[in-house]
Amino acid sequence: GVALLRISVLTLALAASATDDAPTCAAAETAVCGAAAIPWTEVADTVTAWAPGPDAPLDSPRVHVVMQVTEPIGGYGRLGFATAAMWARSHGHTISVHRELEGGSAEHPTPEGMDHRFGKVELLRRFAATDAKEISSSCPAPWLLWLDADVFVTVQEDWASRLINENPGARLIGSRHSGGDGIINTGAVLVKCGAWASDFLTRWWTHPAASAESTDQYVLGKLIEAGADDEFIRILPVQAMNCDTFWWNSFVPGNSPVLHLMNTPNSVREALGARILAQTCAAACGGTYGDWRWFGNEYEASLRRAIAPVIHGGGGRGVKEDDLLRSVTYLAMYLVQQANEYEAEQVLVAGLGYADQVGLQAPLVRAVLADVLARQRKFDEADALVSIALEHLHTKSFSGPAGYPFLYYSVLRQHANLKKAAGQINGSLALFEEVVRGEEHEFGEGHPVLARTYSELALVLTEANQNALAAEYHQKAVDIDLATLGSSHPDAVLRLAHLAAALFRIGQSQEGAGLFDRAIQIAHALTFDGTDMIMAQLGDVLKKCQQLQAADNLYAASMERVLKKVDTAAGEAPPHAYYLVLTKRANLAQETGHYAEAAGMYEQVLRVQQAELGEEHPMVSSTLSLLGLALSALGRHDAAVDHHRRSLVISERIKSADDPDVTRSLGNLGAALLQAGQQAEGVGYLQRAVDASEGTSNVAGLAKRLGNLAMAVEDNDPARALQLYSRALDLTRTVHGDSHPDTGTAFGNLAASMVGAGQLKEAMLLFEQALQVDKAAYGEEHPAVATDLHNIGYVQFKMDRTKTRALASFSAALVIREKLLPPNHPEIQSTRNWVGKCSSKPHRRA
Repeated sequence: GVALLRISVLTLALAASATDDAPTCAAAETAVCGAAAIPWTEVADTVTAWAPGPDAPLDSPRVHVVMQVTEPIGGYGRLGFATAAMWARSHGHTISVHRELEGGSAEHPTPEGMDHRFGKVELLRRFAATDAKEISSSCPAPWLLWLDADVFVTVQEDWASRLINENPGARLIGSRHSGGDGIINTGAVLVKCGAWASDFLTRWWTHPAASAESTDQYVLGKLIEAGADDEFIRILPVQAMNCDTFWWNSFVPGNSPVLHLMNTPNSVREALGARILAQTCAAACGGTYGDWRWFGNEYEASLRRAIAPVIHGGGGRGVKEDDLLRSVTYLAMYLVQQANEYEAEQVLVAGLGYADQVGLQAPLVRAVLADVLARQRKFDEADALVSIALEHLHTKSFSGPAGYPFLYYSVLRQHANLKKAAGQINGSLALFEEVVRGEEHEFGEGHPVLARTYSELALVLTEANQNALAAEYHQKAVDIDLATLGSSHPDAVLRLAHLAAALFRIGQSQEGAGLFDRAIQIAHALTFDGTDMIMAQLGDVLKKCQQLQAADNLYAASMERVLKKVDTAAGEAPPHAYYLVLTKRANLAQETGHYAEAAGMYEQVLRVQQAELGEEHPMVSSTLSLLGLALSALGRHDAAVDHHRRSLVISERIKSADDPDVTRSLGNLGAALLQAGQQAEGVGYLQRAVDASEGTSNVAGLAKRLGNLAMAVEDNDPARALQLYSRALDLTRTVHGDSHPDTGTAFGNLAASMVGAGQLKEAMLLFEQALQVDKAAYGEEHPAVATDLHNIGYVQFKMDRTKTRALASFSAALVIREKLLPPNHPEIQSTRNWVGKCSSKPHRRA
């Protein structure tokens, strides 16, 4: 073979031994930093496949980097290689890049009958080939580091040596793969040369499952599951030497060792790779490595450039159709992560139109669009899209030997969550049962994908009031996460919080509080790009458990994290995510009686949205409505009506008459008019909201609209109100059953109407049912439980001359309200009056 130091000038500059001086700026620029401008054919001819011989340098470096780049991926592959070469050179490591294997081609670099990703196994195997010596004579270094062509080294630190030192006794080191086709993500993996590596790589290469139908990751997973090599294999958390498919969940710009752009369109890989290489070269030439605030913006911009043919027409201009649709999907998901779901919808609709035009099924585009529509409560449209996607994926996943069901089960799980969001709990549970059976069969109960399924199933079980079983599934999810992803992964943090909430619901408050503290502590220690939204989601979980101050603290910390990514000195404005979290804080202030603070925050959000999105954007309509609710609470009824009218005008102009946003705007305007003393007009809008909801799949929404209309007509037409409340309860029970919190609310509202009609015994039974439901759903200390106790006290006062039982109920309600609500909250004062004077009316929940 040809020795490493005898290949061409380009490689000589890249692969000097550890004793050489650091490269000069000119050498670095000539050898590497100009890689983007070098024609690919020249790079391929220069950096050819290399098999070391007996004249390899004696002072071998600690790590030799191995890559494979063929012509079709040369555009970004040379950038990944150049970046890795700069890193290797700076630490005295060596590197080689290889073409296709014998029997392969540039398009399919492995022999026929094998998945194209298996090239790494054979290349590493050739280096590690040994006659039972501990360190192979054919190895250029004690350790081999494989990097996929779409992996970019992003830090100057010698992270490979650090990981080797931190894992004594290991002979294969890799990061956990959070997807569905394996255990280790093989985009970046360290292998120690020697007899064990030679044997293990041979078993990997010749495994019965090593075929065109199975990826290298899948086969590696099978070897790991066999357990024979456990003492030599180290599986690290995702972010240790890799990242998630959606990088914002684990990649920390400037801190993570590598950026792995899995399944990312090639044009995006090239755009980001060129920027990363330029930044690396600037540091090598005496400059600074720079900050990474450009990264998210460049990622989004490169995706927008990639989908321009889809948005503006004119065809793909030579771009692969699948790449265009993948760009559409990735941009939409990034926009959702940035709290810009409405633009995400527009991008996906355009992508779906393009797919229909060129005759592609585009199941993932349909699935992501369904998710976006479900967030807007457009359940019928979302359900239709998911059904089509599942039909296509089922055929693709279970037909023939090439079937791969991971995506099918992912979308089926999405369908189950869609049923949950639409209030179809039994249907959701049935679908989740199918997902659990399938995934346990395909991947085994300890696979990370099951953690997500168990956690989401537990949330549906909570909706069904099966809290003990929900806690069991949350525990299973946490156990898998901690064993596979580590506690510092965002999924593990959120599932830890959900387990804490489940423990609260089954009366284990002390244990739940401890887990909440642990989750909060981990969240504050996270540093990856998406930490801001993880904090906000954690705040949402805490809020549901009435940990209100902790929730607000996390919202504030989330906003602070968002601002750190903004170059305010350059005039950059905070992104949508900042105002999303500000809206969450405003909602919390509104719900806890801080109406003036809430209105101020809503006004701030509204000003920015109107300036950036225009006056008629759906998000502007939503914020106008929220501000209207706050103004009503402040007694500014005319201003509230004005804001709700403006919200309705926008919704009706851009959405269909039966859209949930339109019916919600109608209901809010009707309620505001009632509070402003405009009874007839208010009832009219509430009736329109009911009429628009009739016949749609949003049965739960119709039930709420009926309840609001009943409340409006109750004083003037109590008999009609009683009928409306009764129908609302029937619909709610049909959707949710008897143990759902919404059913508890419907029990209470019908009971209050019966009190007005003098049906005290019937009302008492319904109030007691509401209390039973709410205690099971929320625990002993929750505002809904306090409302139930207050209302029971009122009926007891009416029925019992001694008032003893009524006093006990009012007192219990007061204890809860004083613990959970601000001192000046009106409900506290009302219950105090009942304890002291017993002169108020029962409260009703909206």
